[in-house]
This record gives sequence, C-alpha cells and structure tokens, in this order.
Amino acid sequence: MKTLGICGDSWFAATKNLPRPDCEDAEGKHFSEILAKRLGYNLFTLARSACSNSAIRLQISEMVQRKVDFIIVGTTTSNRIEYPMQNSNSKFNFSKGIYNFYYSGSPDTSSLHFDSKDEVMYTDTLNNIFGSKNNSGPVRDEHQRAAIKNYFMHMFDFGYREQQDAWITASGIQEIRSSGIPYLLLSHQQPPTDYFQNAGTLAHEIFGTTQPDMLPHNSPCALGDTDRRWHTSDEFQAEYADRLYDYITTHNLL
Repeated sequence: MKTLGICGDSWFAATKNLPRPDCEDAEGKHFSEILAKRLGYNLFTLARSACSNSAIRLQISEMVQRKVDFIIVGTTTSNRIEYPMQNSNSKFNFSKGIYNFYYSGSPDTSSLHFDSKDEVMYTDTLNNIFGSKNNSGPVRDEHQRAAIKNYFMHMFDFGYREQQDAWITASGIQEIRSSGIPYLLLSHQQPPTDYFQNAGTLAHEIFGTTQPDMLPHNSPCALGDTDRRWHTSDEFQAEYADRLYDYITTHNLL
C-alpha cells in the first residue's frame, strides 16, 4: 500500500487517544488520517506541535529517505527556535536527522516513531518558553530559559528569521522536487523569496496569502472554542480532508 507523509507543526499533527481534553477520542479524526484513508494510503506522520521550520525541514528529509508516495508539508511561524535539551550532554547527530528532536513524550501520533535515547534537542515557540503564563516550553533549567529570553530581547529579528525560514523551506521543497515524489506545500504565507515562482509546480504550492481557504489556520473555528491540539473542531477536520482530497485529485497531484 502507498504511504502519505505529513510534515508540519500542531496544525498538521494527528494525536493519540489519551484521557485528557485535547486528545480524548482523537484517533482517526485529524484531516491527515481521514485523507489517508480516503486515498487508500497508509499514514506516516512526523508533524509535531511547536516544531520550527528547521525541524520541519528535517521531517522532509526523512520522508524523502523513506520514499513515501505523497508528501504534504505545512510550514509554521518564525517565532520558534531549536536548543539543547534537558539532561543531555550529547550533540546533534547529523545522521539521525529529525530523530535528534524530542518527540517521545508528546501526545502527537508522530511520537510513536521516536526513541528517547536519540533525543538531544528541543524545538518550541518563544512564547511557550518565556512569554506565557505557565511558560510550558521545556528547558534544561531556569538559566537556559533566561538565556533564551535574553537572546530574544537582544539578538532576535523576526523579519530576518522569516527570511532564513524561507530559504530553509525552499531547500526542503527542492529536495522533494529532486526526488520526484509528488507533494503539496501548504504555507501560511508567501515566503520572502522568489523561489516559488516555477510555473510547473504552481499547483503543488499553496499560500495562505493568496488561497486562504486552503490553510487550516484560516478556518472560522481556528483557535476558537476547541480543546484540540490541532486548534480546530473535529467537524472542520473532516471538511478540510474533503477539501484537500478534491484539490489533489482535481490537479492530478498524485
């Protein structure tokens, strides 16, 4: 059976069934699960909440290496960073790619593919790390949290990070193009680069700035009255799966 690969952050992440409000009776209700079933594909997902675009780039490489049959890539915002994780003296291992990152304790379905012994890096939003009431982003210790806040206050430029993320995303899409694997890029905005101007791939690349109804972030229920980790209602997930199925089949992307 063919395999659908999913890359992205929480918007693109299916979750396990767990006894907590955001994951209760969640299995099979995310758009990726519904879409894979409708296509008759297996699902292999690496999407995980709070992932940076750099981590998503590594997800892409793993999909290409596994030679999945169709890849959906969701980009994320640039207010995210990568940093060494708690109780880890190991360094990033190039050969392990995305498996360097902490997934094993996540409620997302993608965590099933990870082993904690390989995990040496966190990726999270700056807001989760130091800008929210609970400061839920994991850190090695409070000194590391303070260092990240100081980095943001004195060295972080959001516009330049967006530029870096655009190059990172373009690199990932080029790797997919070179592999010959069909794909669909779902980017919340048009990246600040002229890379995505190839007439031969226009149908494969959707941007929220020009086709807002094709991005889950722009759902009327997005970030509204829902406990789901994917930020929208179960009803929207079913509708969105249908929308993507129609787009993929109408544009002969498979």
